[in-house]
Amino acid sequence: MFERLPKLGVSPQVIYALKFIALTGCRPIEVTGARWSEFDFVTMLWTIPCERVKQKKGGDRIHKVPITQNMLVMLDELRSAFNYLNSDYVFPSTTSITCAPGQQPIDRHSLSRAVNRKLDQLGVPKFVPHDLRRTLATRLGDSDIGADPIVVEKILNHQLQGMQKVYNLQEYMLKRREALEKWEAKFRV
Repeated sequence: MFERLPKLGVSPQVIYALKFIALTGCRPIEVTGARWSEFDFVTMLWTIPCERVKQKKGGDRIHKVPITQNMLVMLDELRSAFNYLNSDYVFPSTTSITCAPGQQPIDRHSLSRAVNRKLDQLGVPKFVPHDLRRTLATRLGDSDIGADPIVVEKILNHQLQGMQKVYNLQEYMLKRREALEKWEAKFRV
């Protein structure tokens, strides 16, 4: 699918955003609103602020995502492609009617619209970008990756339930990075 999207005229921002969802398990709104200031290339972590993290109203939970090699390559390509806009956004909008190009991110709904418009030509079953999270979660459980279910929940930024929620405050960052790197090696970008 990712090889066909550029040939079908889908914008680079949309393609890269879809790849980010598939590689990280992040929600479309978390990805499309990404700002360059959220990426720490020393610690190799992307910190998504609480405003874009799904949680109860007024919550202050952030989400930390390990930056893998493929993500780093894509970030370099995005910066190079859209540097002329001098945008704060990783996935800048170039077609806004309300402001100058690069002053806002692409709309998260543009991902679904792009997929829906090209679904017949892609030759894949109907899906929405959010479904890429399910693909990642399923594939992380494959025997060659074998990620622990709690690590998968942490990657997806789901709240643990019951006693785990109260007593298990571990972030599993090393195991999350390992699982995402194994997935990245398996996933053709």
